[in-house]
Amino acid sequence: MRVDLSVFKDFAIRESMKLQFRAEGFNISNTPVFGQFNNTIAAFDSSGVPTQAGNFGKVTQMNAFYTPRDIQFALKLIF
Repeated sequence: MRVDLSVFKDFAIRESMKLQFRAEGFNISNTPVFGQFNNTIAAFDSSGVPTQAGNFGKVTQMNAFYTPRDIQFALKLIF
């Protein structure tokens, strides 16, 4: 689950001008999105016991759409 958050605050400079402060955060909880676990066993011995399980059951990669936490600040002059 991704949580994005933004906060804006306007400051009046003159009657026709204002300065806007913006703080934006994307993926605030920094929740990882893991890829599929490895479900391959390379070899079995004669009694059916796996001999080369390797990375069986391990998650070795992240999902391609995962983006880490990102926070940005900005000032915007509106006239």
